[in-house]
This record gives sequence, C-alpha cells and structure tokens, in this order.
Amino acid sequence: MAGSVGLLLSSLVLAAPLMAAEPAELLARISVPETVLGPIDGADGPLAMGDVRVGDFDGDGTPEIVICRSVVGLKPVFWAALDLSGRLLWTRGDSQRTVDALDGDGVYRTTVPQRPGSFVCYDIDGDGASEVITLGLREDATATSQWHMDSVELLVLDGRTGETVRRGAPPELLQANALIDDQPMPPNWVHQRILIANLRGTERPRDLVVKLGDTIFALTDQLELLWTYRSAHNAYPRHNAYIPAVGDLTGDGRDEVILGHAVLQPDGTPLWEEFLGDNMDSVMAAPFRGGHRAILSGGGRVASASGRLLLSLGMEAVPHGQEIRCGDFDPSSPGPELAIRYAGHTPDIMLVAESGEILRRFQVQGSPNNTGMERIRWYGHDGPDLLYSPAALYDGEGSVAATFAGLPEPTGGNQGWHHCFPLPGPDGDAVLLYDPQATEVFIYSRSAAPVVYTESPRTYNARLMD
Repeated sequence: MAGSVGLLLSSLVLAAPLMAAEPAELLARISVPETVLGPIDGADGPLAMGDVRVGDFDGDGTPEIVICRSVVGLKPVFWAALDLSGRLLWTRGDSQRTVDALDGDGVYRTTVPQRPGSFVCYDIDGDGASEVITLGLREDATATSQWHMDSVELLVLDGRTGETVRRGAPPELLQANALIDDQPMPPNWVHQRILIANLRGTERPRDLVVKLGDTIFALTDQLELLWTYRSAHNAYPRHNAYIPAVGDLTGDGRDEVILGHAVLQPDGTPLWEEFLGDNMDSVMAAPFRGGHRAILSGGGRVASASGRLLLSLGMEAVPHGQEIRCGDFDPSSPGPELAIRYAGHTPDIMLVAESGEILRRFQVQGSPNNTGMERIRWYGHDGPDLLYSPAALYDGEGSVAATFAGLPEPTGGNQGWHHCFPLPGPDGDAVLLYDPQATEVFIYSRSAAPVVYTESPRTYNARLMD
C-alpha cells in the first residue's frame, strides 16, 4: 500500500463564542424514574441512569429509549425502556444485582458501564418494531471475572415487553478474554460493541458484528456463528479501532468490516491487512473520491476496498487520530470533507478537503473527555452538515452554529458528558443527548416539529465514542 498527497494549510480558525449561536428547540426532556437508577461506581453516592440506545419499540414512528447498566462495567444485567414522556414501559433484570468478583475480594454491583457498550436497538425480524439485541450476564451466574466472557449470553429482547425472543451463547464468544500473554489489556477491552450488518446479501441487514477486545464475531439473526477473526493489532497504541465500522466497500450488496489495520470480507477473511501507524482509534465507511471507502483516523487516511491509499495525511499532520467523521461541512469545497480530531483527547479539529488539502484547523469547546464527534444534517439534505462535539454544533469554519439551552453541565470524566444520537427526519436531524452519569435524556431540533424515528445505520450503528 502506498500513496500520499500534498498538504496545504489554508487558515487557522478558532471557534466562535457560544453566545453567538442560534439556540436549538428542546423537543423532549426525559426524566428517568428514580426506581431504575443505580450507582455510578459501585459505592454509595450519586445515582445515574447508565448507557442509552434509541429505537421504535411499538412501530408508531416515534422513538423510545432503553437504558442499560452492567456489572464490572462491561456485562449488562439491567435494562429499562421509556417513552418520550418518561413513562416506564418495562424493565428487565435486577437494578440492584451483585455478583462475586473472581478477580479478587469483594463483589461487582450494577453500575454505569465503563463505555457505551454491547447492546443495540434494531428491527432485526422486520416486523416494523425494534428489538433490543444485547450481551447479558446469565441470570444464574453468581460470580464473574471482568477479563472473561464465559458467564455471558446474547439476547434478543422484544422491544414492546422486554421478554426474551432468542438467546444464544456460541462457545467461541464464551472463550473471549482480555488477556495478552496472560496480562490484562484494558484499553481496547472496555470498548465492546454490537453492530448491525448485511454479511449474507439479504434484502435488509440481518447479521450482527460483535467486537470483544481483539476478537470480532459475526452472527446471523438466529445467533448462529458465521465466523470469528482475531486481530494481530490490539496492544495500545498499535491497536485496531476501538469501534469497528461496517459498509459495502465493493458494491456487491454485502458489508465489509473495517478494523483500521485491516478490512474483512463478508466471510471474515481479510481483504487486506497492514499496520498503518499508532492510534488508529476511529474508523468509518463513507462515500469519498468516487466510491464507498474506508475512512481511517490513524494518520488521516482513506483506503479503497483493495487497500490502496487514496489519501494519507501522515503521522506528522495527524499525530493521534482520535476521531474522524465525513460529511459536507464546507459548501465552498467540492465533495465531502473529513473532520479529524487529530491530536488525541484535545479540542483541536482539522477539516480536510477531498483533494487532501487541509482547509483549516479550529478548536471546539473543551469537554471532559474531548471525544464524541458526530456528523449532523441539521439543515436537511440541501444544507451543509454540522459537526457535533459535546455539547454544541459547529459549521465547517469552526464557528458554533447551534447550542442546546437547558442542557446541564456534564458530570465529568471518561463517561460524564453528553453523547449524541442523530435522529434523521424529513427536514433535518434532531439530536438525542445523554450523559450516562446523569438522570435525564434530551432531544433537540432546529424546529418545533414532532420528533420522528427513521431506522438508519446512523442511529442503530451510532458511533457514540472512540
């Protein structure tokens, strides 16, 4: 693989003050009932809701939410579904569950997950209503280890009731662990994820991609194992992306799996594998330079399905590619642009044209973790895209375009900031914002039109954090 482009830095722009922006409309403020809250860190102290996903559980075109808490920060044990008024629809599991810790003295109790984790809302059976597809600690498990998955199972829950539709526990998944040469590997292990994919070329996506540390599992909608792939690049900072991405890079109607230092074919065999540099934290699939491409944060790179580098900014320009997003952020620039958080956990953003020219660098407002970017189609399909970075929307010049009045201050830390789901609508995106360590969920839009739910990869495969 080879390829590079000349780089031009055309301007340096700092973000405009927040007070100069237009306030968004608050469409919903959902208070999570106190009966389903739990501790943040397993000890006495503030209560919080936990991780959030969004779906349409009754098929009426409006969203509902489901919150999740885990033991050891990784293994879900409690779920609760609510409508936009905050009415509790159902709960599943025990909000106060504890299990013995096999890693030492003490117990694990239900807490806020360490990262946005291993559950997703998606209509996998095609009946018009979302299911909740999730990892879960088995109900009969009385003890567990944070470094092993032998006490978990995969569950498909009816979104209307929370009842089990299907369960499975492939032996290969149960054997997954977070050890390299018998030593824990926490940097990548905590980023567990379930993604919806179309690996078999079906009429609509019906497959699952499950990422547990260094291993990728592919399963059918019946929870039958299709294949596994274990990455050779997992030790920090030479790791594959914390969260994989799926997309049809070859145009054959089936998805490839983008890891960062590799792209897997729908059958799990590599299209290509090559180490491309440290801090390959974020990847995605998006249209770029005439095709669907693998967009890679490490070194600011774009690769074709065959692995040919179409764009490579290099490690000098992108020393730590924390996050990367692709969209039409600058109407004066032809084609889509890349927005890259290029210097690790900092507010520094780079906007790159399709040609490879660095259009500008700017700073967004600082946030507790300086992660959580998302492309938002605030003005609909005809307007430019905006970039969400907690907790405001920025245009391609680096100026604040919209703010969220009434949004509380973030609670702080790795998780304590407002994660963002785009909610695509006919006239533009709404955004659903939540701080896992708080107790409320917010939905904002550019207009006061009722919020709608349209099933989209941007919603069910939302990035949330890299």
